[in-house]
Amino acid sequence: MTIGKKTIVNTRLAYDVAAVVKLLTRQRDLYKRLSEFSAQQAACVESGETEELLKVLSQRQYLVDALTKLNTELQPYRARWDEISGAMNGAVKLQVNGLVDEVERLLSEMLKRDDETQKKLELAKAEVGKKIHQTKKVGQVANAYRGAAMNAYAAGGGVSRYTDNRG
Repeated sequence: MTIGKKTIVNTRLAYDVAAVVKLLTRQRDLYKRLSEFSAQQAACVESGETEELLKVLSQRQYLVDALTKLNTELQPYRARWDEISGAMNGAVKLQVNGLVDEVERLLSEMLKRDDETQKKLELAKAEVGKKIHQTKKVGQVANAYRGAAMNAYAAGGGVSRYTDNRG
């Protein structure tokens, strides 16, 4: 009777190995797409295309949500990783290691690019803040001149101090 249980366990492990490979492949594919959107996001920030940037961010969020769901699906396999990886033959282990390495590489590149993009956004925000501050100062100066001009006009009784040659 133990042969039947062993067969069931081996069949289950074979299924689990196949499921892990399938999930890791989906994960890698999602990270590839996410990395592409990361590059598009950087390009949008560089060129100042705000509307396109919002579209890219929306698409990235969709992929992040898909990755979150996929990670939930992977969780039971992670909990039994030693058992599952022990059932993998050499070729499958190489495939799985390749998928994991590729995901780590994509994630590292994406995080670096996103960090650089974030710094550019912060610089752009600071620049806009400076321009707004300068615009406020110009407005305050203009208001001060208007106020001084109105005061001078009122002090003169509403009559212009200067007249042209004719009059």
